[in-house]
Amino acid sequence: MPRPEDWKHLVPLVDALRTAANMTVSPGFQPNQGDWDCLMRDPLDLSILRPLIAADPHADEPSPPPLLTAFTAGQASALAAELGCKNDASIGRHELAHTVGVAESSFCVFRYNCGRCGETFTDITKGDEAYGELAARSAGTGQLVYINTFADPVFSELSELGRLVLAEAHLSPPDHRRGPAIQHAYAAACDLSGDGTIFQVGAHPHCPACGNDWPSAWEHTGEHLTCDIPEPSHGRWRSLTPEQRKALVRKHVMNSLSD
Repeated sequence: MPRPEDWKHLVPLVDALRTAANMTVSPGFQPNQGDWDCLMRDPLDLSILRPLIAADPHADEPSPPPLLTAFTAGQASALAAELGCKNDASIGRHELAHTVGVAESSFCVFRYNCGRCGETFTDITKGDEAYGELAARSAGTGQLVYINTFADPVFSELSELGRLVLAEAHLSPPDHRRGPAIQHAYAAACDLSGDGTIFQVGAHPHCPACGNDWPSAWEHTGEHLTCDIPEPSHGRWRSLTPEQRKALVRKHVMNSLSD
């Protein structure tokens, strides 16, 4: 059973943000693959958190535990702007959401126009030039994760299973249909996000004003940010038998191709 001791190291950070009028939007601390999330309404104010981060006894460890797992829409862009960064800005892993692993990669900065309220905002994603690299977001709050298809053994295994189930069904879809089908199955092989929803590969960020996740227009600003971004975990996938894994891939690949 969870105990307050499990998240007590996060309380000073949340209290400092709440004192500065940044309210929580989740009902207290929520479990997230062995860690704890407390989602905040607004982007994190580093001027408030930096002294607390510096005082953390784990701050100098190679892979420090997360101090605060709160990552709202537009978080990376807001952090980069506060740090005075533009191209190839480096954002520390202490200041980003934490899932299980964290990887550094270069992301494109895009400008979006919200299709609901008309808000204009910037956020990061993977561009078409990032071969073998994908970005996914949670369906609930738009939590961003990074996927390196060449380095993730689950993606390699799933791709091979996808090839097998398509061969068994005597299907040879074109690449522009097969790729999204495999990505759809991969999302099902990821553990749920911190907000309890599935990840969606290639999904748009959520509007910071109204939460809508479908923009009316978007364009690359020409800028790039190098950030530490969480990678999805695959605990549930690893608990499945080979037969169950193949059945999961078959289900989601076929569902995607039938859309």
